[in-house]
Formats: sequence, structure tokens, C-alpha cells
Amino acid sequence: MERARAEEMLRESEERQAFLLKLSDALRPVGDPVEIQRTATRSLGEQLEASRVFYVLVEEDGDTATILANYTDGAPDRLGRYSLSAFSSYAAGEWRAGRTASTDDVNADPRWGEAERAAYASVSTRAGFGIPLIKEGRLVALLGVNQSVPRRWTNAERELAREVAERTWDAVERARAEAQLRESEGRFRDFAENSTDVLWIADAGRRRIEYLSPAFERVFGVPRAPILDGSRMVRDLVHPDDRDTFESAWPRAIAGGPAIVHYRTAHPGRGIVHLRDTLFPIRDEVGAVRQVAGIVQDVSDIEAARAALDAEKERFRTLAEGIPPLVWRSCDEGRWTWSSPQWLDYTGQSEAESRGLGWLDVVHPDDRGRTMAAWREAPPHGRLDVEYRVRRASDGTWRWHQTRSVPVRGGPTAEQPGGRIVEWLGTTTDIEDLKRLQAEQGVLVAELQHRTRNLLAVVRNVARRSIPPQPGRDEYDARLAALGRVQDFLARTGRYTVALRNLVEAELQAVGDGGSDRVTVGGPPVDLPGEGAQPVALALHELATNAVKYGAIAQPTGRLSVTWQVEEGDGGPRLHITWRESGVSMPAGPPARRGYGSELITRALPYQMEAETVLEFTADGVQCSIALPARAFRIVEKAAS
Repeated sequence: MERARAEEMLRESEERQAFLLKLSDALRPVGDPVEIQRTATRSLGEQLEASRVFYVLVEEDGDTATILANYTDGAPDRLGRYSLSAFSSYAAGEWRAGRTASTDDVNADPRWGEAERAAYASVSTRAGFGIPLIKEGRLVALLGVNQSVPRRWTNAERELAREVAERTWDAVERARAEAQLRESEGRFRDFAENSTDVLWIADAGRRRIEYLSPAFERVFGVPRAPILDGSRMVRDLVHPDDRDTFESAWPRAIAGGPAIVHYRTAHPGRGIVHLRDTLFPIRDEVGAVRQVAGIVQDVSDIEAARAALDAEKERFRTLAEGIPPLVWRSCDEGRWTWSSPQWLDYTGQSEAESRGLGWLDVVHPDDRGRTMAAWREAPPHGRLDVEYRVRRASDGTWRWHQTRSVPVRGGPTAEQPGGRIVEWLGTTTDIEDLKRLQAEQGVLVAELQHRTRNLLAVVRNVARRSIPPQPGRDEYDARLAALGRVQDFLARTGRYTVALRNLVEAELQAVGDGGSDRVTVGGPPVDLPGEGAQPVALALHELATNAVKYGAIAQPTGRLSVTWQVEEGDGGPRLHITWRESGVSMPAGPPARRGYGSELITRALPYQMEAETVLEFTADGVQCSIALPARAFRIVEKAAS
């Protein structure tokens, strides 16, 4: 009896081993994970003569299960996504604990409830068991075996299913790894074959090139076949002066670290080409360096740009050291990073002493606050323009200097379309002699203006005494008075400029209506240079004279608005002066003749000042606009508070 039992056990063992061997042979050539599952479930189902065998993948939540392959013999498919608890709450708990859940007859097993028995019946199942696979402490897969009728499962059958589950898992993981490897190799090959850089892989021991991308032929200008078959070495293509550098990279890569080397090669069609080769080790599963890989980049453009930059720096140094002004470079807020030899010679500072805010030590104490305020205001304005006194080291005197600087900007960005300020480049110029000459010139100009004003007064007096009383004499006298008022303004300011508002208000006051509530005057602070102030003043005088005789000032219902504003245009900013009368009863038709005022506005101003003018006699009153170019005015900036 015992002998028969032993022979039976031996026969079952041989059959089991034969089945598992056959299963391994069937799974070995299969590369698709789902096909592996399909092959394994079919083989086990036929071996056990089961109604259904299925392989379940369990997601990380430990409950969501997906069946991609199953074997059936008279039972419906179970492909799809399920909840493990839907099989059985008892069985799900056993599987998560890593134990096999088995039943010979679900209808007679008290561990299954009525709802679960009904669920089993809906898929033609009366008996079954599930083999869990626990990996790294988590339920990852399940192999299930079902029978449509009650069946007493043996330990040998469950053990065979366990072997099949493990082998299926291993085969699926192998197939996935191979698929990922193929995908990775495919991506690498696609990248390497289309890269403009040269990618290469070499055996660490023999230094034999095993892979070389097509870009090699474009970069080096020679075929890659001799390199790959070993009949030619890359070293032979390296410039003789750079071969020691080229060779120095290999030992560093073999030692396990990255290495970067620069060398040159003689390209047959392009001449000398500058290359950067980045080497890095490739290790095997135990950490040994088996291969060395590299990326060769053509950096000829970078080298050319670097050479051009070095040449530009040398030209800048030559210019900065050769011109009289003191030259410097700075970060924001006046923190200098470099000063020219001229600054060092003039101030007696060392370059280290001038860096940062050290240069302020040789600026007059009374000027330091104003100077730093100008630096704080420089970034939004995009320029620095400030005057201060600097101590000359040779005699200790304080001399006036003018400092001007503009920012060096980087490329535009979304946040800063004009480009981020990288640094400031500026000059500091001695203007002591210039300021002395300007002061002397100011005295001369003031004297000249005083004499001009007196001369106009003499001319007016001669005209009054020489010409009999008549309208023409009065008009001539009024025009000379307007010119005299301009000279008076010029004499008072000392800057040879006149505020436009002063001109407008002076002409309105001259005709006796400077403070009327029917007159509106307004516009931003704008100055006119002396040579431009005179013709504009005469134009305003003619308009005001007409208004007091016939227009808005003369008629009780009339109103006058004199405004100006600065507008940007294609040719730069322009000052628009608008004289607008309203509520005036105008005679029908255009004026009978064009007088001096019309000629001055429509012909003299455009010729003398390149102004654009329009003079209209509308039904509501006189309308006049004068547009002056940028050179004819100056915007007065408000002083910092």
C-alpha cells in the first residue's frame, strides 16, 4: 500500500514538473504581458480541467482589480475591472494577508454570504480558490481558479496554481522590463540618430567604439565606418597640440567620474573646428564601469563669440584708458565694479578702494546725498546725469564733474520687454573750467539782454515820436512790447528759456484780460528756448490782439481756451498749442484780407521753427493749433520730493 502511494506521488511529481517545464517553454518566447497571462491561464485551466482560470492585477489601493486574460471552459469571461471585495469580503481579507482563499462549494460554505453566493452564481461559479502574490508587502496580483460545480480542491492543485502564479508574475515582469528596455533603446536611437551632437559609447576595457551617431560625419568631416570597425582611432583626428588633453579624459571617466575636455579637429571642408567632449561612465548591476559614453558638441560658434568678446573687451579697455573722461562700470544703486586708470590717477584711490560705494569717499560731502538720489532715480529713467565735486589728489582741490551713464541691458523678457539692466557704463568728466566759462557767458548774455531790452525801448520811443498817431504805429509798438516782454523773461531766468505759461499769461495780461473767468489756460510745465520763444510770443500776441478787438475777449458771450500738451508721434514728441475761441459772433465769409498775424502763423512759424500750424475762422470763433517739434521745447521735470 505504501509502495503504491509512493509511486503515485512520484508520478504526480513528474507530471507536475513536466507541466511546469512545458509552461516555461511556452512563456519564454512570449514578449507581450497580456499574451503571457493568456498562455498561463489556458495551460493551468487545461491541466486542472477547470471551468475558468484568470489572472488579476491589483492596483495600489489594494482593492481595484483588472483582469486582462482568462481561460474559460463553459463559463463566461470575467475580463474587466472589479473590486476585490465583490468576490468575497472574507476572501479579499485573506488575499491581502497573503493567504489562499478556497471553497469547495460556495453555497455550503458559511464564510460566504447570500449576496456573495448570488454574485458567484451569476458567473456560473460554485467552487474556486485564489492564490495571492505579495510583493514588497503589497498585494499586487492574484491567480483565480473556478469550477461551475462543487469540487474538492487538493493541496497539490493549489500548490501547482501557486507555481503558475509565480512564474506568470516573473514572465510578465520580464516582458515589461524588456518592453521598457526596447522603448528606451528606441528613444535613445531616435534621439541619437537625429541629434546634431555626436553621441558615442565605447567598451571600457578595450576602448573600442561600439556606437557612433551619424552626426560624427558632419562634425568631423570623415566617415564613421573606419572608427566603428577599429581601423581608425578618434585620437588620430584630434589636433596634435590637443591630444594630451584628449587622452586625459579617459582615466577620469574610467575612475567613475564625468570628464569634460576641449580639443580641435581639422575638418576637410571647414578648417579648424572647436569641440567639447563630455565623458561619463556606464556601470553594470554591481556598479563596475563597463562602458564609457560621451557627447561631442561643436562649440566653434561659442569659441568665435568668446574670441570676439575678448577682442571687444580689449578695444573697450584701450578706449577707456585712452580718453580723458574718467570711466567706470557699476551695478544698480551706484555700486562700482571697475574704474579706469584715469580715475585712480585723478583721485589717488586704488581700484579696490573705488569699488562698491568707495568712490563716494572722494565726492564732496555736500554733494553725496544728491548724487545717490540721482542713482536711485536712474533705473526708471534709463539714464544717469548728475553733477558733483570730486577731490583732485594732486592738489586736494574740489572740482566740478559731470557724471553720465546709460544701462547695459540683456535680452527682452515677458516681465521686462526692454531687457533687464545688467550693469551701468559711465563717464565722469571735469567741467570746472566749463562752469566758469558758463558763468562768465551768463554775465555777458544778461548784459546783452539788458541792452537789447533798452534798445527795444529806444526804438519804441523813436517810433512814437517819428510816426504820426495811426493804427499801424500802435500795432508796431505793441509788437515791440511783446518782444520786450520775451527779453525780460530771458533776463530774469538766466537759462535763456521761457516758460510757455508765462508767455501766454503775459500776452493776455497785456491786452487786459489775464484774469477773466471767461479765459482758461492750462498745460504741463514746458520751456521754450529764447530763439523759439520770440516767434511764439508774437503769434500769441497777434491772436490775443484779434480776440480783444473782435473775438472772445471783446464780446461778452465769448470764451477763450489756451491749452497745450506733449504727444508722441512717429518723428518723436511734439508740443501741441491750441487757441480756441467760442461763443463769438463771426462775420459771414472768410476775412477780407490776410494780415501780419495770419502770415506769421501760417508761413513764418512753419519756415522758422518747422512747426505745423492751422488757423481757422469758424462760425463760433477763431481756432488755431501750433505743433512744435522736439527741438523747439523742453519738458520741465518735477523736482524730487
